[in-house]
Amino acid sequence: MVKKSKILIIGSSGHAKVIIDILEKRDEYQILGLIDDFRSVGEETSGYRVLGKIEDIPSLFSKHPVLSVFIAIGDNWGRYNAVSKILSLLPSPNFPAAIHPSAQIGKGVVIGRGVAVMAGAVINPDA
Repeated sequence: MVKKSKILIIGSSGHAKVIIDILEKRDEYQILGLIDDFRSVGEETSGYRVLGKIEDIPSLFSKHPVLSVFIAIGDNWGRYNAVSKILSLLPSPNFPAAIHPSAQIGKGVVIGRGVAVMAGAVINPDA
């Protein structure tokens, strides 16, 4: 059995549900839980508990040093603010891409860090 990388999902609303679905289908990550500044610890989304707020991430990283983070906040400004806070707390966080297995990715495509490619998306060659 291959050991999965541990990941925290930042956010716990609609966009987080989509990212959870993608990550579960990819089966590459063990989702430890959710981080949300606006929900209480213990609340759940898609079967995953809110573990704390963004300010709690350093202590979670100390317990799980190979942790990755995915920003699952649909609002651009909210996503920007979350990334800024995380970068101020952690020296070099890993922001993996989340690519749905049904997405069609053309030859020569480069997918950046933290990018979500949704179900049924088509990205043509060399994009």
